Amino acid sequence: MISLGNCGLHNAFPEGVFLMANLEVLCINGNSNLVGHLPEFQNSSKLRVLKLSSTGISRRIPTSINNLGLLTSFFVINCMFQGPIPLSLSKLTKLTHLDLAINHFEGQIPPSLANLTKLEFLAINDNMFTGEIPFFLANFTNLSFLELGNNNLHGSITWISNLQNLVALNLLGITLASLVEFDIFDKLGKLQLMGLSDVDLIPPIKRQKNDTFPQFYLLQLQECNLTRFPDFLHNRTNLEYLGLGSNKIKGSVLILSQPLLNYDLSGNQLSGEIPPLICNLTSLNYLWLGGN
Repeated sequence: MISLGNCGLHNAFPEGVFLMANLEVLCINGNSNLVGHLPEFQNSSKLRVLKLSSTGISRRIPTSINNLGLLTSFFVINCMFQGPIPLSLSKLTKLTHLDLAINHFEGQIPPSLANLTKLEFLAINDNMFTGEIPFFLANFTNLSFLELGNNNLHGSITWISNLQNLVALNLLGITLASLVEFDIFDKLGKLQLMGLSDVDLIPPIKRQKNDTFPQFYLLQLQECNLTRFPDFLHNRTNLEYLGLGSNKIKGSVLILSQPLLNYDLSGNQLSGEIPPLICNLTSLNYLWLGGN
């Protein structure tokens, strides 16, 4: 194992390290001044964990990535990778964690990635992917984190209720087909963090009698054409971050229970006095009410 994360490394990282015959774990994440690129991997590689996040490692993922057949974790968030995802990545069927976020990847998501059914963590947000949201994600029932936001993706998420182990879901900035019924998230009882934007949530969003909605810790519903506060928000005690900015919500400010830290209501159609009860939110750090 080689662990050199956040060590202030700089200049070119030697390619030969990636090819060390008995190396199983390589962590060089957090060295922003470190540059280089991935080599052509050999099929004898024993690498299981590869963490390159927040470095200057760049270029494309080589097609020989399929030779890392033992790889379970591949983290390259916030690097400088570009180009399409190689089809050979789908050969890494032992992967449980795949993080390609905040790079310059482009093109469509290969259908062959449907082979990666052991994934528990998948993040491809903040790239330049295009095309439809893959339906095969419905089969990734082990997923706890799914981040697709800020790509040029479009399509339906009617299958999302299959992913009942989800803890975090990021769909910010994705064009979802037709209207979205909030009830599709009703079965995701483990869901704590969710981001939606630029979608039409079907009103009214009614609180169910059994109240099986997720107990959100963070919820972003910006630009969702909401005209009132969703009923399920009433009497919530777990929310710490709530973003409802740039909607069409009318009436007075809804006061939620603590421990709310961040509350964004900017860009709505709220009116009247700011309720004095807002002073009871002693944990509140940020409150946005502009544009009302």
